[in-house]
Amino acid sequence: MKRILACIALLISAGCSHNNVAKFYKDASGGASTGLSPAGAAIYSGATEIRSTDDQIRDGTILMRRGYAFLGNSSYTAGASYNPTEKEIREHAARIGADYVLVSTLSAGSSQAVIPVPQFHPGQTSVTYSSGNINSYASSGGVAARGTTNYQASSTTRTAPSTTSTLVPISVARYQFDATFWKKSKPPILGVNSDYIPNEVRQSIGRSSGAFLKLIIDDSPAFRANLLPGDVIVQLGDTIIETPLDLNAAVAANAGRTVQLRLIRSNTEKLVQVRLNPKSN
Repeated sequence: MKRILACIALLISAGCSHNNVAKFYKDASGGASTGLSPAGAAIYSGATEIRSTDDQIRDGTILMRRGYAFLGNSSYTAGASYNPTEKEIREHAARIGADYVLVSTLSAGSSQAVIPVPQFHPGQTSVTYSSGNINSYASSGGVAARGTTNYQASSTTRTAPSTTSTLVPISVARYQFDATFWKKSKPPILGVNSDYIPNEVRQSIGRSSGAFLKLIIDDSPAFRANLLPGDVIVQLGDTIIETPLDLNAAVAANAGRTVQLRLIRSNTEKLVQVRLNPKSN
């Protein structure tokens, strides 16, 4: 019985044998995850580094600062006895050209199930024995005779075999598996990740237009010019910056040049000179 239950639980928790990492992958690169070199990314190195993490956001931010671009992620819930193998992760990473993979596995509780366990009951054979005496009497020509005969008998009864099922409750532990895939980018022209200005910052600086810097890439022109997360760029050269899209366009148009940035930091305007990188081939 224990062996049967163990086998059933293993089958439930293991799931199918195909590569779930690839099956549940969601592309975030706009179709550039092909194993080739997407725009702005270096050619795949051919070697993927895999690291475990307990915080995808924290370690993903570190990778972005190191100049990695997010390609996509694979996320699914599976039984405790199933974990994707390193081979499965590497196969998918090579397929999409990922240089780095962050892997995390967290408890997702357990699922309850009831399993019917069959039990075979063989047919039963029983034998009934009987015995006794038969008395006899006969007379002829005035002569009488008496006699006694002993007897023994048996009868056999057989019942058909049968099968019954017992419902056994089981608990299967579940785990949430997440893998994020990253690709090393080419040297950036400026080296920032920007967004629209958050509402609380708009209230603080008294304006809505500009590009809010969320992240500075290490060893980039922005890094060397000491730009900081939280800075708000409002002008690049002669171009007024009202949105992050304006900043991207102005940076691309001035690649390879030294430009002056006008930005707001801690409610104070600053002018910063930046030598932009040329466009990568």
